[in-house]
Amino acid sequence: MTRLRYASHRPLLLLAAPLLAVLATREAKAGDALWGLLVPKGGPIYSSSAAEARRRGTLIAELKVEPGELKVAGSSIKFRDAWIEKRLEVVWDNDGRRKRIMDGYNLTFRLQKGGDEVISNKDLFFTANDEGKGLESLWGPKVPTLFVAPVDKEDVSKVRLSLLSNWKGPRPKNIKFVRKVAP
Repeated sequence: MTRLRYASHRPLLLLAAPLLAVLATREAKAGDALWGLLVPKGGPIYSSSAAEARRRGTLIAELKVEPGELKVAGSSIKFRDAWIEKRLEVVWDNDGRRKRIMDGYNLTFRLQKGGDEVISNKDLFFTANDEGKGLESLWGPKVPTLFVAPVDKEDVSKVRLSLLSNWKGPRPKNIKFVRKVAP
């Protein structure tokens, strides 16, 4: 039977102990500085689905996208789901991480499988109304891309999106959102 020898790890543990002590005491200045490098200070939180927004208590309404499918250069892009929710952000305080509801709303949608690849491969992007910027898109390895448009009002009936390949072309504003009727 072979005995494990811990003595060889002792110098490593002795060197790591002060670092762990600094991390453990976040109230210390050095600890806060190091903690800030390791953990993001905060920022927006996006629900990955209408069901998640419902669980968080931020869901305003599920939406239907019209048209439900776009034809782009021989490819088809179908919308999976859409919803409007209250904006959330992470705030760090002395007690730890907290979520805070902010002013405004997020109009969020996802595409059916394959739609993300069409967008990516053809260098396409969504833009809202006549804004000079594209929607925020959050890509994940095994989840559908979230497309997020910050809006000021929960009524999104007047919001129109365009799918563009460049900023110089016309904006058809042919994508709209309609609230689903609750069953």
